[in-house]
Amino acid sequence: MKTQQNFSIDEYIRQESVALGEKLEGRKAIYLDTRFWVILRQIHTGEKNIAKGKEFLSLLKELVRTEKVFCPLSPYAFLEFCKQPIHRLKETAKLVDELSTGVSLKDPITLQRAELFHFFRSVGGDLELHPLRNMVWTKLSYVLGTLVPTWTEMATNEAAYVQKSFYDFMGQISFSQMIDILGDSLAEFLPLPGSKPAKMNFDVAANAKELRSLEQTYKIELRGIIDILGEEAAYILHIMACEQVGMQHEPTPNQWKLLNNAGKNILLESFKKEETKHQLKMIHVGVSLHADLRWNKGQKFKPNDLIDFNHASQALAFCDAFFTERKLAIALSDRLHIDQLFNCSICHKVEDALNTLQGIADSD
Repeated sequence: MKTQQNFSIDEYIRQESVALGEKLEGRKAIYLDTRFWVILRQIHTGEKNIAKGKEFLSLLKELVRTEKVFCPLSPYAFLEFCKQPIHRLKETAKLVDELSTGVSLKDPITLQRAELFHFFRSVGGDLELHPLRNMVWTKLSYVLGTLVPTWTEMATNEAAYVQKSFYDFMGQISFSQMIDILGDSLAEFLPLPGSKPAKMNFDVAANAKELRSLEQTYKIELRGIIDILGEEAAYILHIMACEQVGMQHEPTPNQWKLLNNAGKNILLESFKKEETKHQLKMIHVGVSLHADLRWNKGQKFKPNDLIDFNHASQALAFCDAFFTERKLAIALSDRLHIDQLFNCSICHKVEDALNTLQGIADSD
């Protein structure tokens, strides 16, 4: 059993996250979207005869076994899995347990907050930051977020001990066990969060005339997402200010407004520099995909587009390869060239994915 140190559950979870990230250093992260998880399950069970499929799955398993790669689960893949019949989901879960090595990306809200925290601290001159990539992984059971029990009637040190023990226990649960435990309640995760395509397409058409170029469309989308992230930026600036003065205080409504505006202005000014795209990858990928869809005026939003955009933003921000569907791969590679910008291989064909894995196998 782990030694229970005398610090808060939040600090304990942070240290565990860092330790997991350090353990994964040196391994390539391969992001499989839901389509590729399904392909792998079909190969594994023999549901379909896919060209190069057995070779692809065999090499992927070997690279995982030799600790050269891992295939983290992602929150949106988990949610999309819930649409599968239970017998197929259990087969998918077996592959997730093996190929993920028990690792998932954190939930999107936590990832976006981590990226922003890392950015503002680096701008503020913090030289003791852990690499961001070491902070984005968690255990499979926490794929949708981390929850621990709380008690008001229990002594602080006793509550912390129970919380840490609970966190460790939950972290040992496999994905297959999760599916067995959740059972019929998996349906509660449906319908999936997504876009309202009719309204979004109406808004896009209504504002189409103002778009003059992809670059200008990108700037419009960037302002929109930064407006949404203003409160998060204000919170981070507040935390940093409290750390500098060594005391906690609650800002007044006017101070919150000033922090909000300051955070948004810092982000807008920073994106004038190319290096910011590398510091805030999730934002850049999401903005780029929205701008690409709006600028491609013959294309319309579909219900699953926002989920696909979330897959892409997490994959390209934190992973070394992204195996996905054709439409998304073409947008990211052929039109936006984000694969080159972030040095992330993007494949939509099994044969190409196999070649990517072969390159990793031959790299030593």
